[in-house]
Amino acid sequence: CNFEGDRIHDVIPTAVNLSARTEHLSQMSLKTLIYSIIRGALEFNQSIKKRFQKEFFYDNDNQIENFLGRVIETPASKVLNEIVHENNLNFSPEARSKLLPFIASLLCRTPMALQETDSMRNSTLNQVVREVLRLNSLDEEMAEEGKFIFEDRDTISLAALNGAEKWISLNDLALAFVFNKSSLDFYISDHPVFAYNWLYRKFSHPEASSMFATGLQIFFPVSYNLTLCLYDSEIYRYGRRDSMIIEIESDDVEILNSFQVSSAKSSVGFRSSSSVSNLKQLYGKYGNRTIHKWETSVLSRHNDGDGQNITRTLTVRRQLELKRMPSFVHSRKIGRKKANVCSLRNPLLAQAFYERERKNYESEH
Repeated sequence: CNFEGDRIHDVIPTAVNLSARTEHLSQMSLKTLIYSIIRGALEFNQSIKKRFQKEFFYDNDNQIENFLGRVIETPASKVLNEIVHENNLNFSPEARSKLLPFIASLLCRTPMALQETDSMRNSTLNQVVREVLRLNSLDEEMAEEGKFIFEDRDTISLAALNGAEKWISLNDLALAFVFNKSSLDFYISDHPVFAYNWLYRKFSHPEASSMFATGLQIFFPVSYNLTLCLYDSEIYRYGRRDSMIIEIESDDVEILNSFQVSSAKSSVGFRSSSSVSNLKQLYGKYGNRTIHKWETSVLSRHNDGDGQNITRTLTVRRQLELKRMPSFVHSRKIGRKKANVCSLRNPLLAQAFYERERKNYESEH
């Protein structure tokens, strides 16, 4: 993730960071264990500030970062501190309005999010190249021999800002707090907010993995023993009917940790060295799976009568079909009726966002 300066000690919810602050350790001495995906090795005694901070990720003068820090990160850090250090689980509307923009932005502003954006653009352009090859009677498979490299930072800047603006799309989701009662840590990756849609896990529809879709779920570890969950309560029930607090053991902890391992771009952080063997085992099993994948298909081809060949394509984001959810996730009966027809939780709100994005695109092109 990209955070600036000392705010990282208030905002980024790594296991060691929050647990260490609970023990009143110095902010500047906070250390964590990191599993480096790039090196395939464990790194001990790592500085949180150095490992989870990247200057000038968005621009050359940190204007975007400073804006996100002031408007998004700082308000969210206060809410997280109340949750983790003061055990304040009374989630008021004001607290939601401070934390949800942070969660929504994290879905769009990490190195893994940037990689996914590049994947989307490559999927689209790959089909363009294939069409050019086809029209010139060349082998379309030649398009697979290379890919486009993008180095612009405007894309991730806009994505971070647009993601934060979409926080209102999460405001209808129910909230649950999951407490880890096992000897394992909750892990946290450099893409810490895991979004999925169990309802549509077998359904290939352009809207199935969107933030507006019916059945959306979000899992966000905020300390080594606490994960915050957001979910569509019309489709799921989390835990008991009369409580938003859920206690889980090692089997469910492993499932939640597998989400973090699958989402990681380069690093996974954790608190205790006793979790090393478990993390390596999880990475060996889940580290190479891609949760979301962009695919482009041809919808139609025709000649416009003036000698122009027109090809219509569709690029969609598809999610991997997971085999299981934690045991505290229960599907309601109504979900069975909605599983084969993609719907949106708030169609009018979604339409308003899509219309604005369309106008923004047309004004830029």
